[in-house]
Amino acid sequence: MEIIKITEINDLKEQFYEIESFLLNNESYNNLGYGLINSILKQERKFDKWRVWILKKTFHEIVGVLVNTDFDKGLIVSVVKTEIAKFIGENYQVFRVPNGEIIGEKENVITIMKSLNYSYETVMDQGVYELKKEQLVIPDFCENLKLSLLTKEFYELVLDWGIMFGQECFPKKTLVEINKEITSFLTRNFKRNSIFILRKSGVPVSMACQNRETKNSQSISFVFTPKEHRGQGYGSLVTGLISKNSFDEKGKIACNLYTDLTNPTSNSIYKKLGYVKLGESLHVRIKI
Repeated sequence: MEIIKITEINDLKEQFYEIESFLLNNESYNNLGYGLINSILKQERKFDKWRVWILKKTFHEIVGVLVNTDFDKGLIVSVVKTEIAKFIGENYQVFRVPNGEIIGEKENVITIMKSLNYSYETVMDQGVYELKKEQLVIPDFCENLKLSLLTKEFYELVLDWGIMFGQECFPKKTLVEINKEITSFLTRNFKRNSIFILRKSGVPVSMACQNRETKNSQSISFVFTPKEHRGQGYGSLVTGLISKNSFDEKGKIACNLYTDLTNPTSNSIYKKLGYVKLGESLHVRIKI
C-alpha cells in the first residue's frame, strides 16, 4: 500500500474545500461527520474540544476524514476503502477517543475492529437511507393536517416528546443523560428554525427535525409520534412533508436519515416515501 500521511487539522476553514470535495463523494453516508464539520465552521454549537484528521495518500489525495467532538463522543469515520479502514485500525492510538466509541459505515467499522483485535459491543446498528426529490411520494392527507415550525406555544410539549423519544431510542441511558442531551438538541435546533410539528386541527400530533445540513443534502431526524397518536400515518406524513420542505424551501437535491434496523415499521414507512437504503452504519464501543 502507498504511504499514507495522517494530518490533524488546525485550520478547518483553510482545508474545508479539499475536505468537502472528498466527503461529497458519499454525501449522505458521510452526513454525520460532514454536518459536524459544518457546525464547527459556522459556530452553531459549542464544543469543549474538536479534532479533525485527514488521511492522504502520497501526500496529496485525501482517502479518509475522521472527526471527534468533545471527550464523551465517538470517533466518526468517513466512508473509506477497506485497506484504509485497516490502516485506521492499525494506527488507532493516533485517533483514540476517551469513550472508546467508533461510528462509520458498517463494513469499515468491522474492518477497523478486526485490525485492532479488541472486543467490542454494538451501541447502534442503523440503516442509512437517501431520498432524491423526484422519488418523493407523499401519502394523501386531510386538509386539517398542517406542517409548521415549532413555536414557543408548544415548546414544552415537544421537550416532553423529545424525552420520550430518547427513552425509546436509548434505553440504556439514564433519564438525566437523556434530559441533558434532548434539552441541548432542542434549544439548538429551535434557534435554527429546524424543528417542525404536524398538527391536526391545530393540535400537535407528530414532529421531525431538519438536522445536519451539507452542501446538497439535508438530514432528517427526531421523527416521533406519541403513543396516543400512533397508527394513523402521522410519522410517515411529517417525514414526507419535512423532506419536501428541504427540497422546495432549502433547494436540497437529497435528504437522508438513519433508521433503527430492529424497527421494521419505520423502515417500511421510509421506503414507501421513496427513501432508498444505501447501507448500514455501525456504532461500537471498545470493551476495556
